[in-house]
Amino acid sequence: MRIALPLLLLLLGGFHHLPAADPGPAAAQAEPSVGASAPARAEVPMPAPQLPDRDASPAPLTFDILQSKIFPEGGRTVEIHRVRPPVLPAPPVVVPLTEERRAELRRLHPRAFMTTRLLWLNATAYPGGQYYLEWQSPAGGSTFAAWSRADMRLFSALPEFDVAGTNTRWLLLVSVRPSLRPPAAPPLPLRVPPAIPADGPGFLLVKGDAANSLAMEPVTALHELYAKDKPQLVAKWEDRTRLRLAEAARPALPPPPPKDTVIHYWPKQSRRHGAGPAAAPTP
Repeated sequence: MRIALPLLLLLLGGFHHLPAADPGPAAAQAEPSVGASAPARAEVPMPAPQLPDRDASPAPLTFDILQSKIFPEGGRTVEIHRVRPPVLPAPPVVVPLTEERRAELRRLHPRAFMTTRLLWLNATAYPGGQYYLEWQSPAGGSTFAAWSRADMRLFSALPEFDVAGTNTRWLLLVSVRPSLRPPAAPPLPLRVPPAIPADGPGFLLVKGDAANSLAMEPVTALHELYAKDKPQLVAKWEDRTRLRLAEAARPALPPPPPKDTVIHYWPKQSRRHGAGPAAAPTP
């Protein structure tokens, strides 16, 4: 792992042992390293710039090393090099986004331009396969509750869904069934699941204004998705369950050996190494 840091402050410390005398620009190249010898120049690959030619390889950044400290740490080797301020590559040119390009992006990625809203849904499972749902209106304030026949566990791998051109990102909290709760757990509120009409949307609203479309649309869309794609949701749930059990039964592998760390840093302003004018005195 290689890191280039334009920092004077070292997170790993240890440079207080380096010689304090100013070596000067000419003698800086001949300074001995502390703890180990270090090459006079090092090449570190820079992240690929965001250029039109994505296949072009980034040019390596060349460092003139002035001081070095190399030491073992936690089974790896840590190299900290103070370098002359390098010549950084020019930032990529930002091309203005035209209306034609915006229209093309909307066509290719329509969901990226959707309005986004958040939904927090708490689902408590009761005997008989019914769930007590609680949520708030995305506009805030009003609290809603409903009984549902949908197995809410099947939505555990659904981080978002679309409703009427709006992207809904939600957090689903499914409580443990009361019969499986540990004895020391506080009792759940005593609720008797009602009979949910079979010809309805799959849930029965017991709290809140049914005319509030902003609050009702996400929950209605979830139940429509459940009615339409239940076999696919069940299949995905069973696949995830098998993978989880297989992962739990797999013997734990030893952690990979730590990678060596190389840190290059330079001051933004320094009279000692000719990086620029002197920094303002610290009050």
